[in-house]
Amino acid sequence: MSKEIEETALKLYPDDWDDIERSVFIEGAKWMEQRSYSYDELRRIAYNAYCFGQFEGVTEGQFNKWIVEFKK
Repeated sequence: MSKEIEETALKLYPDDWDDIERSVFIEGAKWMEQRSYSYDELRRIAYNAYCFGQFEGVTEGQFNKWIVEFKK
């Protein structure tokens, strides 16, 4: 867990009785972190999308295969 997530959770839920809300926030943030793309992944996806658009006669089936490849 990143330090920023924990610090944010403490700011949002500073009281001791907020422990449940704080832990739910942290778990949700960790889940979102896992579902998000890194900067390098986004660069690779954007580059591949650009290259994909340069081909003549692209079919929907090829596009769908490309989407499945990069689906997270």
